Amino acid sequence: DVYEAAQAYPSVGFVSGGVDVVVVAAEFPGSADGAFAGVVRITGAGLPAGTAAELGRMRLKPVEAGGSCAGEPTAAVVGTGCVGSHLCVKEPARGVGGTSVEWSGLSATATGTYSFCVCLGPCLSSRHWTSVPGTLTVGASPFTFTAPTDLTIASTTFALTLTRTSAGPNPTGWTLKLVPTWRTCTAASDTRFTIPATPTSTTAAPAAVFSGIAMAEGMKQEYVVCACVADACVA
Repeated sequence: DVYEAAQAYPSVGFVSGGVDVVVVAAEFPGSADGAFAGVVRITGAGLPAGTAAELGRMRLKPVEAGGSCAGEPTAAVVGTGCVGSHLCVKEPARGVGGTSVEWSGLSATATGTYSFCVCLGPCLSSRHWTSVPGTLTVGASPFTFTAPTDLTIASTTFALTLTRTSAGPNPTGWTLKLVPTWRTCTAASDTRFTIPATPTSTTAAPAAVFSGIAMAEGMKQEYVVCACVADACVA
């Protein structure tokens, strides 16, 4: 059981105290059947209890299943703000009683199985990361997209086609946004893109074509394609 200070008592001849930080498992509330709900919960003992100061130093890094915590993060799980092998910027959203901490607002951009590493802070080296038992399996999205493969910093406009692989809502109401890979689909679309508010054409596939997407000159970055279909926004 997790150590509770209120349950401790003095005993002649013995010295006792709280346990060090123990990481037990990674859990994924709300995720099921290959769909990632965007929340990662780390359970254990001696974790930050919940104040901003306590949580502010802790960080999370996603890696390929079985990958080394000393290595680079996977680009397939976004929202942790990781750059390189040890620099990640997103703090936990909340902590509960020293037994769990949670990150929310994450998303997965590719199918696969992923593991997670935590750093209690300060996170100044790849050696400061610890592997957490438990894996996240992400299944195939019901959506695919196609975009030009020859976009350059000199490009000014392009078209993107969003296709649903199974039956679904009429694509005339679909909307689209593009966000940097270090953010999630909860963020606003990058203002350097001008995207039509609705599809410029649709097909019975069902698919929606967004033509004439304008982009600012000189842009050089990778983006996540996010779509809002009826009441469900997906990456």
